[in-house]
Amino acid sequence: MKTSGPRLLRHPAAVILAAAACHFALATAALLLSYGTSLAAFDRGAEVSPIGRAAGMLLSVLLFPVVQATSLLAPGGTGRVWGTLLFAANSLLWGLAIGAALRRAGAPRAGAAARR
Repeated sequence: MKTSGPRLLRHPAAVILAAAACHFALATAALLLSYGTSLAAFDRGAEVSPIGRAAGMLLSVLLFPVVQATSLLAPGGTGRVWGTLLFAANSLLWGLAIGAALRRAGAPRAGAAARR
């Protein structure tokens, strides 16, 4: 019996790490785009472009758990190393959530095997 998809991505840890890596890359890109467009608009005295606003909203969603935790635990902010570790931990948390959702979506429902 042959299954579709790369064999490595059938392992739960590989799915979690792949999802976390994609989240990290997307969050980093959104951070850079949002920061760049906001800074450019500030320098010109103009409003932020729609793309910059969209990147900022996407960043707010992607950084959701870590921003609230950081503001509660370290109101003065974190250092560069701790900020990077929190950013990576947030991506790993999202990877776990995505991996669990994919696993649950792919799991047979109770009673499905009995009906076959």
